[in-house]
Amino acid sequence: MTVQALTNISNYHYNPIVNNLTVGLNKMKKYKVKNCKQCNAEFLPTNSAHNFCGNECKFWNYTNKTEDKDSCWLWKRKPNIYGYGHFHEQGQKIGAHRYSYTMNVGIIPKDLLVCHHCDVPLCVNPSHLFVGSSLDNKIDCVQKARHHKKLSIDIVKCIMTDQRSNEEIAKEYNITKGSVSGIKVGRHWKYIEGERIAKGQVRGERNPAAKLNAEQVIAIRNDKRTIRVIANDYAVGSTVISSIKTGLTWKHIEGELDCRGDLVTHRSGEDNPGCKYSDELVCSVRASNSTPGEIAIEYNIPISVVYYLRYNKTRIDLKGGSNVRKKS
Repeated sequence: MTVQALTNISNYHYNPIVNNLTVGLNKMKKYKVKNCKQCNAEFLPTNSAHNFCGNECKFWNYTNKTEDKDSCWLWKRKPNIYGYGHFHEQGQKIGAHRYSYTMNVGIIPKDLLVCHHCDVPLCVNPSHLFVGSSLDNKIDCVQKARHHKKLSIDIVKCIMTDQRSNEEIAKEYNITKGSVSGIKVGRHWKYIEGERIAKGQVRGERNPAAKLNAEQVIAIRNDKRTIRVIANDYAVGSTVISSIKTGLTWKHIEGELDCRGDLVTHRSGEDNPGCKYSDELVCSVRASNSTPGEIAIEYNIPISVVYYLRYNKTRIDLKGGSNVRKKS
């Protein structure tokens, strides 16, 4: 049945099946038969941009394929940021090497990678490709000296057993403290067998993030000054000093602890590392007959502190000189 006959039928009686056939035939009538750019076979395109009879021909047209099966067949189109080619199939972007393996060898098992024997990311020669896990890929990288060029397996094993600080080890091998820590705890070079440090055991000076050493920690715990003054001297935050004094951090260092520590009870008055005002100033404020505003100006303290000191809201440990508010 011709297109004209289908059109005449649809003009008299509406029939969805006939109408769909008419539309399909009219679309096919728009495009002429083409020759595939790759295999030169004739095909009827469904889109004006179709120049290949199938995805296989389209794929090989974008590949520099040679008769030598041992050489690399390089992908000719623009690679991605990692150096690999990509191929579009039904609106999805697929790695060119993965598509080549699927087309020539078979389905790729779940959670496995397609690796290169030739170490050329743009190569899509199926004889150069093999399937392996992420661990297999890393082992292949190490064996071919493509990964961690600064270190070898023997050096990694030495770092794992080295008892020095991470900073000293990093300087010797010209790497970062984070790399040393990663090797010791097992974040890096996981496939190298050896003794690892359990999580949470990288502490003290061996921790790459440590800004203080054991001697400084002991000195901080014995320092009677305020937390803010100590923090300024050591160029760290006040919370760092407070955590050291209360035993929240650097627990493995023996010494006298404050407040929440197990060795001493809570300190009051000037013995408290958080105390900002001396006993002499507190007694002077409580004994003064001036107004709170005048006292605040005289001693350069907030007026709220004056009220708290005069009415025994704070520094209850210091007796004498209190000015209790009288009820009218």
